[in-house]
Amino acid sequence: MSPPLTVNHLSHAGKDALIHSLLAEIQALTTRAADLEARSGGPPKTPGNASVPPSKGQKVNQPGQTQRIGPHARHDGEGAEELAALTEAFEAWRREVRPDVLDEALAA
Repeated sequence: MSPPLTVNHLSHAGKDALIHSLLAEIQALTTRAADLEARSGGPPKTPGNASVPPSKGQKVNQPGQTQRIGPHARHDGEGAEELAALTEAFEAWRREVRPDVLDEALAA
């Protein structure tokens, strides 16, 4: 750690010069910060326009990083009626087939 900067040894004119140079540096840094903030609204970095690895780019056939929220299709009880109808159709088919033939088919 460097020792603290002291200005006790500077003359009045030296302090004035230091203040003016610091004010000029503050103005330059403020201008640079404003320029950087204005540029930050540009396009996002991609593997095509920046040094970003390809794995961070947009995937093929995936429009973006969307995540499903809420119930998925068929998980909200809609499929229960179809399942009941299919089960009933299977049981009707099973009653028509001889049980010994069905048991052999299911065992294979």
